[in-house]
Amino acid sequence: MENNKFVIYDDEGFEKEMQILFTFETDDDLKYVIFHEVNDDSEYFVSRYTDDGELISELNDEEYEMCNEMLNTFFDQIEAKDEKLN
Repeated sequence: MENNKFVIYDDEGFEKEMQILFTFETDDDLKYVIFHEVNDDSEYFVSRYTDDGELISELNDEEYEMCNEMLNTFFDQIEAKDEKLN
Protein backbone atom coordinates (compact mmCIF):
# COMPACT_ATOMS: atom_id res chain seq x y z
CA MET A 1 0.00 0.00 0.00
CA GLU A 2 1.57 3.23 -1.12
CA ASN A 3 0.42 6.70 0.01
CA ASN A 4 -2.67 5.12 1.58
CA LYS A 5 -3.72 3.78 -1.81
CA PHE A 6 -4.52 0.26 -2.89
CA VAL A 7 -6.03 -1.54 -5.87
CA ILE A 8 -9.23 -3.56 -6.01
CA TYR A 9 -10.92 -5.33 -8.91
CA ASP A 10 -14.58 -4.74 -9.67
CA ASP A 11 -17.08 -7.46 -10.60
CA GLU A 12 -16.03 -7.21 -14.23
CA GLY A 13 -12.33 -7.59 -13.43
CA PHE A 14 -11.36 -3.96 -13.98
CA GLU A 15 -8.69 -2.50 -11.72
CA LYS A 16 -9.65 0.46 -9.56
CA GLU A 17 -7.22 2.48 -7.47
CA MET A 18 -8.60 3.38 -4.06
CA GLN A 19 -7.62 6.04 -1.51
CA ILE A 20 -7.98 5.34 2.21
CA LEU A 21 -9.90 8.07 4.02
CA PHE A 22 -9.37 6.58 7.49
CA THR A 23 -9.26 3.37 9.47
CA PHE A 24 -10.56 2.56 12.93
CA GLU A 25 -10.74 -0.34 15.35
CA THR A 26 -13.58 -1.32 17.64
CA ASP A 27 -13.35 -2.33 21.29
CA ASP A 28 -13.66 -5.96 20.22
CA ASP A 29 -10.60 -5.63 17.93
CA LEU A 30 -12.45 -5.52 14.61
CA LYS A 31 -10.70 -3.26 12.09
CA TYR A 32 -12.47 -1.18 9.45
CA VAL A 33 -11.32 0.97 6.55
CA ILE A 34 -13.31 3.69 4.81
CA PHE A 35 -12.10 4.52 1.32
CA HIS A 36 -13.05 5.97 -2.06
CA GLU A 37 -11.92 5.70 -5.63
CA VAL A 38 -8.93 7.94 -6.42
CA ASN A 39 -10.12 11.18 -8.08
CA ASP A 40 -13.75 10.42 -7.17
CA ASP A 41 -14.86 11.09 -3.61
CA SER A 42 -18.56 11.08 -4.45
CA GLU A 43 -19.00 7.55 -3.10
CA TYR A 44 -17.38 5.93 -0.07
CA PHE A 45 -16.86 2.27 0.62
CA VAL A 46 -16.30 0.38 3.86
CA SER A 47 -14.72 -2.96 4.59
CA ARG A 48 -13.50 -4.82 7.59
CA TYR A 49 -9.88 -5.90 7.25
CA THR A 50 -7.53 -8.43 8.80
CA ASP A 51 -3.99 -8.02 10.10
CA ASP A 52 -2.86 -9.53 6.78
CA GLY A 53 -4.63 -6.77 4.85
CA GLU A 54 -7.46 -8.95 3.55
CA LEU A 55 -10.62 -6.91 2.90
CA ILE A 56 -13.93 -8.32 4.10
CA SER A 57 -16.65 -6.39 2.33
CA GLU A 58 -19.65 -8.33 3.61
CA LEU A 59 -20.82 -6.43 6.67
CA ASN A 60 -24.05 -6.69 8.60
CA ASP A 61 -26.51 -3.80 9.05
CA GLU A 62 -25.12 -2.95 12.48
CA GLU A 63 -21.59 -2.66 11.10
CA TYR A 64 -22.73 -0.46 8.20
CA GLU A 65 -24.60 1.81 10.59
CA MET A 66 -21.56 2.10 12.87
CA CYS A 67 -19.29 2.91 9.93
CA ASN A 68 -21.77 5.48 8.62
CA GLU A 69 -21.79 7.16 12.02
CA MET A 70 -17.97 7.20 12.01
CA LEU A 71 -17.96 8.77 8.54
CA ASN A 72 -20.49 11.41 9.57
CA THR A 73 -18.45 12.22 12.69
CA PHE A 74 -15.31 12.51 10.55
CA PHE A 75 -16.97 15.03 8.22
CA ASP A 76 -18.52 16.92 11.15
CA GLN A 77 -15.05 17.33 12.67
CA ILE A 78 -13.64 18.61 9.38
CA GLU A 79 -16.52 21.06 9.06
CA ALA A 80 -15.98 22.30 12.63
CA LYS A 81 -12.27 22.85 11.96
CA ASP A 82 -13.07 24.74 8.77
CA GLU A 83 -15.52 26.98 10.64
CA LYS A 84 -12.84 27.79 13.23
CA LEU A 85 -10.45 28.83 10.47
CA ASN A 86 -13.00 31.21 8.94
